[in-house]
Amino acid sequence: MSKRIQIYTEGGLYLGVGNVFRSLSLANKIKDKEKVEISFITSSEDYIKDIIIKQNFQVIVKNNQIDILDYIIQEKSNILIIDYLGINANFVKKIKEQNIYVIIVGNISEANSYADIVINAIIGTNFNNNIRTDVNGTLFFEGPKYLLLRSEFTQKRNSYKYRNSLKNVTLLFGGTDQANFSCKVLHNLTLYDNSLNITIILGPGYTFYEELDILIETKSLKNNVKILKNATNISEILLNSDFLITSPGTTLFEAFCLGVPALAFFQNKSQRDIFCSFFRTSAYEDFNNVSLKKHITSLYEDYDSYKKELNFLSIGTGENEIINKIVQVLKS
Repeated sequence: MSKRIQIYTEGGLYLGVGNVFRSLSLANKIKDKEKVEISFITSSEDYIKDIIIKQNFQVIVKNNQIDILDYIIQEKSNILIIDYLGINANFVKKIKEQNIYVIIVGNISEANSYADIVINAIIGTNFNNNIRTDVNGTLFFEGPKYLLLRSEFTQKRNSYKYRNSLKNVTLLFGGTDQANFSCKVLHNLTLYDNSLNITIILGPGYTFYEELDILIETKSLKNNVKILKNATNISEILLNSDFLITSPGTTLFEAFCLGVPALAFFQNKSQRDIFCSFFRTSAYEDFNNVSLKKHITSLYEDYDSYKKELNFLSIGTGENEIINKIVQVLKS
């Protein structure tokens, strides 16, 4: 009988889709190391299901968390991976009562005390890299070193070539862009001139197309702005850019991995609370009356300092430790 892993994850307009891609990356890397059957469980919208299916994984859609819990207990896989911020402690406790090995990704709730492994690369770590075991016997992988990034980024680590000329800027605010920064940032970048070439990558949950089209038409930006929908070659696009403006999450750290100069704006209170004054993150409101182009030019020109900070963070270099631990559990 083959070993089985279930992955429970949720995404959408307010949750974003970064954790869904993170879960998919983890699933693919486990499969590269070990023969195992992996399926996904979610109650998210259809486009989240479609993202998962496109990567050749089975996905089970349930109406709510009660149905999801019942399904997990019924199926009783060898390992359950939960990538859902704020997962309920009682939910995890009931699963552990079935002797299912539980791994939780990106969470600081009481549920962690019932998990076998917790992977917190960002949340609750103060961005310090560490491995520890708590009083409950839970093994923690903590800090940016343990970020789970897609292979298209880890295989091109530090591939960015600094060109000493800021011409091409990419905007990418996740799968949903809930604060509609695509419009706000584009407007600010073109306040005084249209000299930049701007690529805007829009995800499957973006809903502000009409406003964006009007902005481009009104400011005569058709020759300066390229719109890409549901792009799949993100690493290639970023490596051909001089600068990335994004939100603090998966895309920011993917840029860090490549070595691409970047700046991130908080999309919501959760991001503001988690990242606060973290390296290259900020509130967009700070730039309401400031030229954003002038600011990113200053950041771009200080590339040597940027690289030193990235080396200190060790973005994603510890993922093999996580994968090897999961494979070890599967073989035990």
